[in-house]
Amino acid sequence: LNVWAAGDSGTIIYSSDKGETWQIQNSNLQQRIEDIFFLNDSLGWAVTWTSDGVFFQSQIMKTTNGGLDWESEDYRHSNILLFSILFVDSSRGWIGGEPFDLSYTDNGGMEWFPANIDSGSFTYFPIHEVKFSTPDLGFAVGGVNDAVGVVWNTINAGESWHAYGIGPDRFLDFVFTDTSEVLALSNEVEGAYPMGILNFDLLQSTFSYYEDTVYAIVYGMDIRTKNEIWATLSDTRRDFLFSNDSLNTWHFIPTPDSLIAHDI
Repeated sequence: LNVWAAGDSGTIIYSSDKGETWQIQNSNLQQRIEDIFFLNDSLGWAVTWTSDGVFFQSQIMKTTNGGLDWESEDYRHSNILLFSILFVDSSRGWIGGEPFDLSYTDNGGMEWFPANIDSGSFTYFPIHEVKFSTPDLGFAVGGVNDAVGVVWNTINAGESWHAYGIGPDRFLDFVFTDTSEVLALSNEVEGAYPMGILNFDLLQSTFSYYEDTVYAIVYGMDIRTKNEIWATLSDTRRDFLFSNDSLNTWHFIPTPDSLIAHDI
């Protein structure tokens, strides 16, 4: 029943009836909220950042009463932009950001510690999304456009991570097609090259990557069934990208009133 969304100008909206009606919650912030995550109907977190034009400071927000009240604390490092936050239980959570940050907490967000990532050429790239399909299986995506798309995976609850450089463009989002299989679509901002499709097996640490015939800048992704995948595209093309046959074919569906959709 309970749904939260967040965005520009510190806005958080809440629905208690599956999105039929919404009300605004007071975050006490004016800047954009990058990500929001609720573990249950009471306990939630969000990430945001401020800037004085020279330095950046990320903040981690927390609520224990369903968003009626929020507390905000500065992140331990300056000049880190946090983009993603999630918790697997009330104690253990993960955040990701740029220029690079993959960190965890084991005390509900009171302290954050750097993840143990293998040392390699692709380890320290920006992270835009991190998720877990089970308490043990986790995945993160990011990279830099026109340089390399990077993904990170763990199969031991984040005790260790491995980084892979895949394709020429970053990934901004991904979906679990089951607990151990990941699907990601690349984000190519110029629209000059086709979209890349990544299938990754977390348990085997194997993947396939190929470029499709679709030219699209993918922002957000989600999955209704194993065969039905949806994505939101960039400002230059105000469409949803939709496949109902496990990515064999794609369809463009215009957004209502040509609105820009950032996530789905």
